[in-house]
Amino acid sequence: MSTADPFMRHVTERVRRAKALAEAQAAAARFEIEQRLTAIIGQGIAGVMETDLDGHLVYANQRFGEMTGYAPDELAGKRFGELTAPEDAHIDREVVETLRRGEKAVVVEKRYMHKDGHFVWVLLSVAPLRDTAGRPEGTLALVLDITARKRAEELVRTSEERLRLAIENARLGTWHWNVIADEHVWSARMREMFGVAPDARLDYDVWLSTLHPDDRDVTDRIMQQAIAEHSEYKADYRVVWPDGSEHWITTVGHGVYDADGAMQRIEGGVIDIDDRKRAEERLRRSEEGLRLANA
Repeated sequence: MSTADPFMRHVTERVRRAKALAEAQAAAARFEIEQRLTAIIGQGIAGVMETDLDGHLVYANQRFGEMTGYAPDELAGKRFGELTAPEDAHIDREVVETLRRGEKAVVVEKRYMHKDGHFVWVLLSVAPLRDTAGRPEGTLALVLDITARKRAEELVRTSEERLRLAIENARLGTWHWNVIADEHVWSARMREMFGVAPDARLDYDVWLSTLHPDDRDVTDRIMQQAIAEHSEYKADYRVVWPDGSEHWITTVGHGVYDADGAMQRIEGGVIDIDDRKRAEERLRRSEEGLRLANA
């Protein structure tokens, strides 16, 4: 026997052990994944459906039936596209085309049409199924009901739109000052009220420069005092437009501070009170005239 034989046997044994260890680790990983998937399915968290190559359902778990309102025997043989809301049919086509290009999985959001006619929003993760030779057999999909999340998002959008309309109708402008980044953001309505161009650069000095010279110092002091005392900022002042015209504004703001008391930002709003101020001035002059006439 060659003196190299013991060495070769040693190397061969090391390779065998390494291969066995790798196979054991891979099996353990597959088992863990299978256990997690089984737990998800068993707890009714996700719907599961399997289709053949023609897109017909060959399996659907109980949770998927609950999402769509169909009993298992009603789902059997249905094409997966039959359950999709007509408005989202293009999403199904995109999924099929993506899988045909060789993608391992596709994740999309779409709507199913429930048996009773209402929409069900779902998060769909679809992967191809293949036989032991690697030939495609169909698809497997995990389905999560995200209808509650979508409704919450719609409520937020609706609330934001209502707030926007209320602000516009109330002739209210809004402003935001990120103190850390020294970033100033004014709404379109506020820029309009201050006679500032839509694309004009904004900062604290720009804001002060729009104020009437007689109102700048006192308004600046009110702002600095509010910042120092962590109190609400409120002031009435005149702004001067580029054409020289004067307009009365009232503004309110409040600071947002970190745990150490350092200011992070200020949020506020402004209202055009020019009509009110001019009416007050007319009333004052009228009263002054009556007083002098009766003196």
